[in-house]
Parts: sequence; structure tokens; C-alpha cells
Amino acid sequence: MISCYSRKLVALGFAFLILIWQFHPAFGAGLLIIKGENAAPEFAKVVPFTKCERFAVSYKVTPQGGGERIFQANEVFAVLEYEPTLLNADMIGSGDFLWIEDVVRQSSTLSEKFPSLRRMLSQFIKPLTDILSHRDNGDVQFRGNWVSRANYDNLLKAEAQRIKDAEMARVQAAEQQRLSEQRRLEDQRMAVNKAEAEMKASEEKKQKEAAAEAEKIAEQRRVEAADLARREENFKKQARSLV
Repeated sequence: MISCYSRKLVALGFAFLILIWQFHPAFGAGLLIIKGENAAPEFAKVVPFTKCERFAVSYKVTPQGGGERIFQANEVFAVLEYEPTLLNADMIGSGDFLWIEDVVRQSSTLSEKFPSLRRMLSQFIKPLTDILSHRDNGDVQFRGNWVSRANYDNLLKAEAQRIKDAEMARVQAAEQQRLSEQRRLEDQRMAVNKAEAEMKASEEKKQKEAAAEAEKIAEQRRVEAADLARREENFKKQARSLV
């Protein structure tokens, strides 16, 4: 007998599924199981689809081959589906395979209840069972390819080494750039100092040359003044001798 607590869990689970359907109405490729000639499960029909949208009271389905069909919710027994793009996702840890196990388990359960599902089921879940076979062989899917765990570990090590080498190269390039900029600034500083020293030396030279020229002119003027004074003195002497 189902306890009250169990019934509550079932009700909560069902409510949660309804909530998921309301906020995520679009399914990927899958199988829609609908009522057949009567409501008995053994007369159920299966509609393979590439797209299925669930609304409040209906399903809008794009069957394989194209077109569009709408089924009322009370016509649908169940929906079996998975997102094909997930088949190429990385599958490394055990948690990555849980959704596949769930779909395969659900497929098995539904096939027991709906006999018409069995003829399509093997093809539908083959990509999933192939993945589980790889997993059971110890393989992992990495970047779209199946590799052994050892090869995967080697790929990770190589990737880590590549990242390490790239980081080291980046650090070395940055250090080289820093040293280059430091040398450029030092060369610039030395060039400025040299230019200032040359300018100062040139200015001092000009000042010395100007001072020497001024002294030369002053000396010339002193000589000229002394010569003039002698001539004046001679002239005075000549004048006194004539008197």
C-alpha cells in the first residue's frame, strides 16, 4: 500500500514535471506515443518527430519528413525524447551519462507498456546505447571524439602544458617589452642629458668668447688711449719749445 508520504512525493514530482513542461515547452527529436483505435496501450501509435511543442491542452509536432500536426493532450500517452546536440557534448564523469541512462530506462519502461513502440525503439536509442558502450569500455567523449581515459589524461596534460607555455611566453614577452621600454627611456634620458650638456658647453664657450672679445676690445681701447695720451704729451712739449 502506498503511504500518504509517498503519495505526496508522487504528487510533488508530477507537479514539478508540469512546471518544467510549462517553462520548457520545446522538445528535441523524439517519439510521441498517442492513442490508437481505442485507449488501450496495445493499440497506441507512435509518431517520430523532429520538434515537439507542448501547450496547455495540446502538442504541436513536426513529424519526421516535415509538415505539422497538432494533438490534444488527452490523446497523448507519453513523450520520449532527447536533445540530439547533447550527444556531442563532453562526457567525462559519471554524472554526464545520467540523462542518457534516464532516457534508456524510460524507453525500456514505455516499451513494456506500449508494444508498438518496440519496433522504433532500437533505432531511437541506438546513439544512446552506443555512448553507454563507450563508457563501459572506459572511454570518454572529449571535444566530439571518443578517447581512452589515458589519452584523455594525456590531452589534459598537453593542454595544461600548452597553457603554461603560453603564459610563460606572455610573461617573457611582457618582461622583454618592459626592458625594451626601460632601455628606451634610459637612452632618451641620456640623449636629453647629452643635449643639455652640449647646450651648456656651447653657451659657456660663447660667454668665454664674448668675454675674450670684450677684453680684446678693452685692451685695444687702452692702447689707443695711451697712444693718444703720448701724442698729446708730445704735442704739448713741442708747443712749449716753440715759445
